[in-house]
Amino acid sequence: INTKLRDLNRYVDKAKLKFSGGTLTSEIKYEGKLSEYLDSTVATYSGKLTGKIEARNASWEYLQGDKTFQKTDLLVRFNERQVDIDTVITTVNGNTMDYKGAVRGFVPFFYQPKKKGNVKLFIHSQRLDLATLMKKKTGRKKAQPLKGNKGLSEFIDAMYTKADFEADFKVDELINGPFRANAVVGKLRMADNRLYADP
Repeated sequence: INTKLRDLNRYVDKAKLKFSGGTLTSEIKYEGKLSEYLDSTVATYSGKLTGKIEARNASWEYLQGDKTFQKTDLLVRFNERQVDIDTVITTVNGNTMDYKGAVRGFVPFFYQPKKKGNVKLFIHSQRLDLATLMKKKTGRKKAQPLKGNKGLSEFIDAMYTKADFEADFKVDELINGPFRANAVVGKLRMADNRLYADP
């Protein structure tokens, strides 16, 4: 697959997600029963799946969370057991970040994990302004929900609602209004809609 990200807007819920630029390439190889691969209710399967996804200079908006992602380059590899996030470099609401990590418990492209999924990340930012991440945008025209295929949007929703997140983070300069801090490191966990912070 080799496509412009804008072309994916026809497959997402525009009330939640909107792609505005960049390119996407992917390679997928599957050996097994086709009926098993096409059944979105399957949480685990016996077939062999390998693949990778690359994005270059991607930009999009996650409308429900008021997050704007720009200048995004990513490389993700996956198999039937887990997703490995090799590289993600992005700018979120003006904050440049880079990620590495893994997603376990979610078979790629299937929405229901057999058990609760887990996302583990290492996040680094040279300068992070918390106010820009928490600020709600005003004056946005309400998007109309997409009729039909919502596959990609549903997968992202499932990641947020059916996965626990663990993140080791390092921020060279942390800002929140008048607050300033340097060389901040720590751990964050999000489980059952609760956020936990460890030193």
